[in-house]
Amino acid sequence: MTANFWMWNIKTKECLFSDEWCRNLGYEPSELIHHEETWLSLVHEESKPVVFDKLGPVLSGELDFYSCKYRLRHKNSSYIWHLDTGRVIERDNDGKATIMEGHDIQIAC
Repeated sequence: MTANFWMWNIKTKECLFSDEWCRNLGYEPSELIHHEETWLSLVHEESKPVVFDKLGPVLSGELDFYSCKYRLRHKNSSYIWHLDTGRVIERDNDGKATIMEGHDIQIAC
């Protein structure tokens, strides 16, 4: 198991996916656009409600930390379970998250 680093600029929707994050899903880093939409396109449709439920309180300022178990699509079209954890590293004047960072670990389910 490897930990895969990510960083998300919520305002610009830009994401930084570490090389390990990309390769864990079967991609070379140059094959993925480092953007929120890329990540969302990889999240299994049945996992999206769970992810958004866990992210909501973090983005709004109620919580500083995020943790969620969900499925991501591998380049070969299979889905892999991941444990994703993150934290807010910057908030705006209203307390809403603007930048988050975290790690994603492939798990067996």
